[in-house]
Amino acid sequence: MENDSSAYADGSGNYTIRKLPAGTYRVRFLSEYNYYMSEYYGDTNDLNSATHIILAAETTISGIDASLAIRSATLRTSTISGRVTGPDGSTPLPGIIVSASIWDGSYWHESSDDRTDSNGNYSIESLGTGSYRVEFDGGAYGYATEFYNTSSNQNSVTEIAIQNGMMITGIDASLTRESKISGRVTGSDGTTPVDDGTVFTYRWTGSQWELVWITGTDIDGTYQIWNLRAGTYRLKFQDDSENYASEYYNNATNLSSATDIVLAAETTVTGIDASLANASRISGKVTVASGATLTPLESSTPVNAYRWTGESWSLESRADTDNYGNYSIAGLAAGVYRVEFEGDGYYYTGEYYNNALTLDSSTAIMVPAATTVS
Repeated sequence: MENDSSAYADGSGNYTIRKLPAGTYRVRFLSEYNYYMSEYYGDTNDLNSATHIILAAETTISGIDASLAIRSATLRTSTISGRVTGPDGSTPLPGIIVSASIWDGSYWHESSDDRTDSNGNYSIESLGTGSYRVEFDGGAYGYATEFYNTSSNQNSVTEIAIQNGMMITGIDASLTRESKISGRVTGSDGTTPVDDGTVFTYRWTGSQWELVWITGTDIDGTYQIWNLRAGTYRLKFQDDSENYASEYYNNATNLSSATDIVLAAETTVTGIDASLANASRISGKVTVASGATLTPLESSTPVNAYRWTGESWSLESRADTDNYGNYSIAGLAAGVYRVEFEGDGYYYTGEYYNNALTLDSSTAIMVPAATTVS
């Protein structure tokens, strides 16, 4: 497992990254809104040349600072413009949000956007040198969102290379009407509605399953997913009250074994229903050694449950300890689990059940259906 973590700087620019095990680290500083140039600690843009930070157990290293260079407005003088039309390629679509995202070497970040006028025209200004992807969001008007020069997925879109001062024109799009998926989520009896549920939508990009939409169930357990393009999808159903175990369509325990839902353009697929099984729980108590006694660890200590998918250990659910060190992880499907007890980031080092230092070396816990393992 990778030991990655992050933190946001406060109003004074200070940050603290907690709960790190001993090891060697590199730190990246990133401006969320692209106003500053990102860099790695050691004043470099390259991860491989960043300065190593060696962290011993139960220690705090301070002074890992950075001074980010401003992306000067004088260096952001390029423009991307074009026109957005309907499926016929001629009817203008006003009010469509068009955004340009820049590649910073590791991630895509939205740089600027514009809304189409009554003639479907837009112009995104103040762009700097770099590679951009342009997204057309028509969801508010019943059109499927898409990226420039593609109608399937973000991973295959055409990138637009810009040098400072360039005016890129003709970045047009002809949007199709959205497709939809709908259904109903019930409990194990097949009739009781899951009215506090969440449906996660994944789309196949050609290389992986990408989470593209999250929606909730209504009081009668029904749901509808809109703003979808033609493509192949899979769904996950979750009961947020944790009375029922999560599952993937159709009665699958993980994403890789779920049933495909193939959507054509401008269509609605109905009857994608789920009947969730009664959930199981894992419970216990977290303590710390204090001389010859065991003292309950303070409240809000995270405990994580990882479930074996058949291929890897996947984080399934989590819970925090109460004031007495007790925890109960609910909403679990039957299966094989391993449990992680996180440290507090200051005085206590985390571990896995049963006194293991890594997930792979921890003791597996067999969890039957609709039971509590404690």
